[in-house]
Amino acid sequence: MNQGDRLAFSNGILVLSAFAAILIVAFGGDTQSLLPLYMIGVFLSFTLSQSGMVIHWRTTKEPGWKTSALINGFGALVTGIVLIIVAVAKTLEGAWIVLLLIPLIVALFNATQRHYDHVASELTLKGYEPQPRLHNSVLIPIGGLQRAVVEALRYAETLSDDVRAIYVDVNPTNTEQLRKEWAAWGAAST
Repeated sequence: MNQGDRLAFSNGILVLSAFAAILIVAFGGDTQSLLPLYMIGVFLSFTLSQSGMVIHWRTTKEPGWKTSALINGFGALVTGIVLIIVAVAKTLEGAWIVLLLIPLIVALFNATQRHYDHVASELTLKGYEPQPRLHNSVLIPIGGLQRAVVEALRYAETLSDDVRAIYVDVNPTNTEQLRKEWAAWGAAST
């Protein structure tokens, strides 16, 4: 439901659009001032993707993997050097925003992943042993016998086979009257 016609997440596009608008306003519409932010993002992406390919080649070890890993390793080294140069040279020109936001976003992603892992561990059936069904007694305090008490007794019987009404004897006359009514109504509910 959150995906648009081109299968991109609409909410993500709206959030990115809002951040882009904030940056344009913050930098006074000067696109030249936004270039350091773009450069950091681009060279960080290139460095990470080239490094990821080196890991991929080392893991799969397909034929010719050493050559491919060497090429991707060289690409990671070159883009990494450019990333460091741009980060140092352009920090005061606005690149500090990206240098601050990237670790924050990574921390947010890690926290989200930890949350998902925790939820998955709580929901998994691996190693789960169902507990035996417990026997529950349902106690219903009553002050007399009336329709609400009879309905409460009937409902309690859907919860347990052991339903007990509790009455505190404070007046012997009322207690005797309750005993008479109980024979007709209380026992009818069981």
